[in-house]
Amino acid sequence: MPRVLAFIEALGLTGAARNLVESGTHVDLHVATYRRRHAPPAHHAGVDALVAAANARGVPMVVLDERHAFDPALIARVRDTIAQVRPGIVQTHNIKSHALVARARGRSAVPWVAFHHGYTTIDLKDRIYSTADRLALRRADLVVTPCAAFARDLAARGIDPGRVAVVHNAVWPRDLPSREDARRRLSLEGRRAVVSVGRLSREKGHDVLIDACAALDPVVRRDAMVVIAGDGPERGRLEARAAAAGVTLRCDGFQPDVAPYYAAADVFVLPSRSEGSPNVLLEALAAGCPIVATGVGGVPEIVQHGSSALLVAADRPLQLRERIEHVLTRRDIAADLAAAGRVVAARFAPARRTAALEAIYSSLLGARVAAAGVRP
Repeated sequence: MPRVLAFIEALGLTGAARNLVESGTHVDLHVATYRRRHAPPAHHAGVDALVAAANARGVPMVVLDERHAFDPALIARVRDTIAQVRPGIVQTHNIKSHALVARARGRSAVPWVAFHHGYTTIDLKDRIYSTADRLALRRADLVVTPCAAFARDLAARGIDPGRVAVVHNAVWPRDLPSREDARRRLSLEGRRAVVSVGRLSREKGHDVLIDACAALDPVVRRDAMVVIAGDGPERGRLEARAAAAGVTLRCDGFQPDVAPYYAAADVFVLPSRSEGSPNVLLEALAAGCPIVATGVGGVPEIVQHGSSALLVAADRPLQLRERIEHVLTRRDIAADLAAAGRVVAARFAPARRTAALEAIYSSLLGARVAAAGVRP
């Protein structure tokens, strides 16, 4: 496996960042990120979380200084970092890193693999960024995306399908507390815990989850509590929506350890409007949670409706309510889903993801050698 230098924005220990640093236990990985001098505290907290996670796993970390979000001097710093680390593969995650490496790389012989994690299109700025990103992705040697749904979208938007590879995320083993201990720690004794984990932003669909729980049978609803481990711009609106609908909601903010939430869940709900290969879904499967999820993006590539999860269409609160109520009131169905989910999770072991990436990198390096007319 060649040395890999990965550039990623420090948005906290997101799914992409977690998969990246965890892979450092299997590959020769170096990670580079960016710290803006006069950024809000949340930016610095995100950088610190990524650095701490990398340090804990022995992954060498470089933090590149930037004066502001569009600092042109960062291009030279990225170029210098590539020269100093001397990787066999340059890897990028997220829009900013794609753009920087596209500019800094020039005619470098080092292959560039861009990891595409999907787009959000909440406003005009998102659409502009997404358009610019697709232009950068066309210059990468290969684009890796976490699901076939995203690969089809990239092809429809002009990215050569022959330069796109699908590699699903992996789920790393984690220790779970007992159900009793977790429910005690989270003050959920005597409650039906409807659990979700994720950023509180519109594409995650937590507003639909609240509407679904507002429509639960009164007997079920009386004991139900929606518990979300996550934070984000929609938090205030979600709390107001729940209060108006009479739904008991607890937003616990960002949690560095979400294992107790999986252990305590009576049902895990993924109500997203858009997803790729969601880490929280894989983690919930591995934890043995009965799952209700929207069948968006790569979710149907991971779970099968009626077997390892109950799937619904996005933005269908009454359908979501029916599935949640089914799991909460039928322990036999919940147990069957949980057992099947653990079997599915085993297919997403880190070794399989590492092997897939090794094959991709070997192919790229072999193609470079062949193009140079040098016998490997």
